[in-house]
Amino acid sequence: MFDLNKPVKLRAHHLLCLQGYQGYGYSESFKINFENLIDHLKTNPDIVILKSVDFICFHCPNLKDEKCCLNLEKYDENLGKEKIVNKNKEIVEMDLNVIKKTGIIENKLYKIDDLYGIVNNSLNVDDLKDICGKCMWIKKCLWYQSKL
Repeated sequence: MFDLNKPVKLRAHHLLCLQGYQGYGYSESFKINFENLIDHLKTNPDIVILKSVDFICFHCPNLKDEKCCLNLEKYDENLGKEKIVNKNKEIVEMDLNVIKKTGIIENKLYKIDDLYGIVNNSLNVDDLKDICGKCMWIKKCLWYQSKL
C-alpha cells in the first residue's frame, strides 16, 4: 500500500493516464491498485515525478526485470534483451516527452492538482498525439478523447 508519510512516486506519462482512467487494466490486481492510487491522491496529494518504473508499474503484469514488456510476445529470456530494451525505451520516451513539453522537473515535490494544471495547460493536440500515439488505451481514455 502507500506510505502516508512519503510522496507517491509517479512516472510522468501516468499524469495523463490518471486523468483518463475508466476502470480498464491489464489485470484485476492492476485495476485495484490503480483505483487505490486515485483514492489515495485525493487526501495525500504529494507527488514526485519519475521517468522510470513507479507504483503503478510495480502492479502491472507486463513489468519484467523493471522493464515494460507490453505487447511483446510471451516474456522469456529467449525473447531477446534488445526487444525488451527497445519496448521499455518507448515508455521512457513518453515520460521524457511529458517532462520536456510541460517543464515538469523530475524528482521535485508537487501536488497532484498542480501537476494536472501544468499538464492540461501545457499540452496541445500535437503533443498528445506524440506522447500517447502508441498507447493501447487511447480510444478508451476519456482525458485524451476530450482534448481532441
